[in-house]
Amino acid sequence: MGRLAKYLLVTVASIITSFAALAQEPYFSIQLNVVDDPSTKTLVTFTPNLPETATLVRWEFGDGTTSTEVSPTHEYAISTSDFTKTVLLVYSIGGVESTYTQEVMANSAFFTVGLDPNLDSLATFKRIFRSAFLVGDNEAPGSMRFAWTINGESHTNANYPNLYYTFPNGGTYSVKLSVWNSSNSTNTINYEQTVEIKTVFGTTKVPLENVPNVFTPNGDGINDFFEVQTSGLSRMVLRVFTRSGALVHQNTANVIQWDGKNQMGNELPEGIYFYVIEDLDNNYETAKGFVYILKGNN
Repeated sequence: MGRLAKYLLVTVASIITSFAALAQEPYFSIQLNVVDDPSTKTLVTFTPNLPETATLVRWEFGDGTTSTEVSPTHEYAISTSDFTKTVLLVYSIGGVESTYTQEVMANSAFFTVGLDPNLDSLATFKRIFRSAFLVGDNEAPGSMRFAWTINGESHTNANYPNLYYTFPNGGTYSVKLSVWNSSNSTNTINYEQTVEIKTVFGTTKVPLENVPNVFTPNGDGINDFFEVQTSGLSRMVLRVFTRSGALVHQNTANVIQWDGKNQMGNELPEGIYFYVIEDLDNNYETAKGFVYILKGNN
């Protein structure tokens, strides 16, 4: 039996043994809402995704309050020392309660970092910084206003919460988002992240970080791609399999980005798929896992 055939058999076995457990894994998404004074409060809407056999029991918001609503909107008072809340989604399957826990940034300026979907020869340095307001590319969340700074330099469009940016070279950068309501620009809230842009490697393989377990390729401009940040210097092979082990997507490129379509360019149905990511240049460790295609909104 050839090496590839053995590899595929191992992959199929992994899918069969692990799929049932993964299919029961819950998660939830968050969306920030407009507030009059983001320096004193944050308004967060929680949307659960539970197995079909599960019943939602309650939410625990990490500030001593709870809710039994399916998709509640919760107000957090701003703490100057701690923006992070540990949120529990408690659910029941067959009368047995389980809990899914996630850290939530209760800050109107919170943002995530990903690859710019408009990838080209500069992909090594291109990033998109996306606010948790989760608006589309041609929208702005009402009266909220935004200001981005990178290493103290302004890069802003006050009516739009997201930033597309190409870094000039590798290194460590400080990225900050400031948010306020147009009714009172003095009440501003900030959130800052350190972003490392890697262009060279050492002799030891490094793990791929922040591989997503869900994405929503529905064309709304939000989380439409399965993408993993790399240096852009390695040849990365992405293989995607169905739950029965059929190969539906394979691509080799210097960036990892998949739109949820098969090799024929057709959209795959909603569900759980198994991925394998390998680096032909041996800079990154091989990554394997499951990703859920969700066609609804985030």
